Amino acid sequence: MYNVLYKDNFLVLKGTTTQFPIFAIGLVIKNTLEKNHELWLVLQNMWKAYDSVGWEHLKKSLVKIKICSKFIQFFGSIYGGHINRVMTDFGLTNKYPVHDDLDQKKVFLSFFWHIFYDLLLCEVKKQKSLCGYKLNSYFVFKTGCAESQARLIFFFTASAFVNDTIWVGCNQKTIQYILNIASDFFHINNIFINNNKTVAISINCSVKCLSLLINRLPISIAKKSESYCYLGIYLFTDGFSKPSLAKAHSDVWFFANFVLKKTISDKQFLYLVSAVLYLIIGYKTQFSFIFSSVCNK
Repeated sequence: MYNVLYKDNFLVLKGTTTQFPIFAIGLVIKNTLEKNHELWLVLQNMWKAYDSVGWEHLKKSLVKIKICSKFIQFFGSIYGGHINRVMTDFGLTNKYPVHDDLDQKKVFLSFFWHIFYDLLLCEVKKQKSLCGYKLNSYFVFKTGCAESQARLIFFFTASAFVNDTIWVGCNQKTIQYILNIASDFFHINNIFINNNKTVAISINCSVKCLSLLINRLPISIAKKSESYCYLGIYLFTDGFSKPSLAKAHSDVWFFANFVLKKTISDKQFLYLVSAVLYLIIGYKTQFSFIFSSVCNK
């Protein structure tokens, strides 16, 4: 099996899960807090991403990963280059070209977006030594009676789950460099970013950030008291723990108040707790350490 696409470009398919991108971000944040390194995360919010994908740019993406030319030609015949006319009481209107964006009702929508968006992620990955967050890990392994140590260096630049993207940089300069590359890609493909909902989170940053730009427009900088959601997990300026625990606590109270108003048996209640509540709390707190005293409350 070959890794044709960027490995941190995740897709909604059978057997896929949000656990992998969340685990990757969690690993970076954990490393940042342990080593007291600076980290910048940008949670990007796209506006009608699929409507901006034209056939010509999608075709280039398919050619890049060496998709069969006959398939590209076949799909191109049903995807782009259409001319339309409308029947009215006064006859046919003039011909006009049909917009060739991705049809959100088609089953192949996420698959083609996955391939198309990979162009941007790969370009950012090429600049990893300039803009990525550097992870250093040491491993000790035994060969017979002897011990050896190996060092693993990994650069992390982004994680994408369909059109939910989080950019990763080691400081303000590098994260802005990534956003500049992304802005060029969005401008070429007429992709609009919702700057009001796109936010940057800094961890262990000693210098106050004045502004970050994407598509030449400023984005919000998270304050210390604010938390933001990424794939159901809440991020905070000191990591995952505080907002995740607070959200789990509110979910427990909401569940308890909701169930108390219903007429159900004890077995039904136990089923709801084990099949619903436990799963929700487990997902939202998967990167949080919870003390027994907190659980007992």
